[in-house]
Amino acid sequence: MRNQATQRKWHEENNIATESWSPLARAIQVLQNVTIQKIADNHNKSISQIILRWHYQLGAISIPKSSSPARQLENISIFDFSLNESEMSMISGLTRPNGRINNQDPAIYEEF
Repeated sequence: MRNQATQRKWHEENNIATESWSPLARAIQVLQNVTIQKIADNHNKSISQIILRWHYQLGAISIPKSSSPARQLENISIFDFSLNESEMSMISGLTRPNGRINNQDPAIYEEF
């Protein structure tokens, strides 16, 4: 997970929309995060919904992948709540220097 604050600021200054690459980050590591789980519990939402709402409130475009109709519905059900400043900061504070999971740098990583 990486919040890309510097990159997002540059995008904003240059009228560029930021896309969140792999917003749910292969899910397994992120979906077990205790901090995000506490926030999800407070809002009665799933961790995925919290993460997608965080991206939305950052102004980033996230396109989560799911073949499950139930998950697709869950992923778009993020507009009936908002994260407060403290929650946004807690999630942003989870950033890692390069944000990569398993060295999946989009410049060189091949899925198939």
